Amino acid sequence: MSDKVRVGLLGVGGIAQIAHMPALRKAANIEWVAVCDQDADLARRFGDRYGVGKVYGSLADLLADEEVEAILNATRHEHHADTVIPALEAGKHVLVEKPLAESVADCEAILAAVERTGCKLQMGCMKRHDPAIRRAKEFIDEQMGARLVTNGWCFDSAYHGGYVRSLRPPTERGSAQRAPDPKAEPDSQYLIGMSVHNIDLMRMLGGEIVRAFAYRGDRGDGRIYTAALEYADGACGYYQLLGVTQGDWDEGVIVEGEAGRVHIRTPFPYFNVLAEVEIFDAAQQAYVRPAAAGCDMYAAQLDAFADAIRSDTPTTPDAHDGLMDQKVLIAIYESAVSGEPREVG
Repeated sequence: MSDKVRVGLLGVGGIAQIAHMPALRKAANIEWVAVCDQDADLARRFGDRYGVGKVYGSLADLLADEEVEAILNATRHEHHADTVIPALEAGKHVLVEKPLAESVADCEAILAAVERTGCKLQMGCMKRHDPAIRRAKEFIDEQMGARLVTNGWCFDSAYHGGYVRSLRPPTERGSAQRAPDPKAEPDSQYLIGMSVHNIDLMRMLGGEIVRAFAYRGDRGDGRIYTAALEYADGACGYYQLLGVTQGDWDEGVIVEGEAGRVHIRTPFPYFNVLAEVEIFDAAQQAYVRPAAAGCDMYAAQLDAFADAIRSDTPTTPDAHDGLMDQKVLIAIYESAVSGEPREVG
């Protein structure tokens, strides 16, 4: 019997088509056995295309399938809590797209379900599985010494839509699906959706963020956030989101420490190339630029998820990470609205 983890895909929207379906075929430790969407005809179309025999039109039917061990949840953000918790309670492990949920309360409910059921949950922040970023974390943890500053930024490109259209065949939609429009989202959800990858990396590399004092700019599209941040270890930093830059996508993290510096630039998520990482090691007076063979980060996170299930080891990022990412982002938003600093949590 194969030791691969048998996965059912929930949701066949744009991100599933662009990123998750190819990754499900590439991941070495995954067997893709079922696909489910409220539009059963669309689910069948992709089941046929990828040779997945089991197709369901309801979550209940997917969860009733005893062959399915784990769920890859690619539904819209507002559906995460309502689909993740039943999956956990049905005894299924879950890899859920970022963010964990839309509210702190929903994130707490998901974490409680993980603790109650003992099932694994991993949030889909695939950048944690980038080999170059993992090398940067090793340097920060083992050689950098005390952290001084951790900064992050995300400048979304005016050409975002063009990037997506250039990468894959046009995404297909069923009658029940609607085209995503981030600009139509409430400001808080826009901030969360655009920033969660970056905040998650900042926490991974810089430790817990405990306080935010943020300002919202009113030029351009009005979705400009700048936040001064305080970390639990006494370091400081900032995070900045620019809703539209008239240039290429620009996102990254900088960590300054007593014995070195790490500068990371993360590519547009769907480009599926490694981050550009530059490490300055003060002890060696030398720069290191990690290189690795090509890596599909979406497949890498699936293999990490499968390994955590089979070896009964922690997932990364886990439900607690998803909750803390959410708390940081809500603190930034509330501080920007109120003009007052906010404690995280």
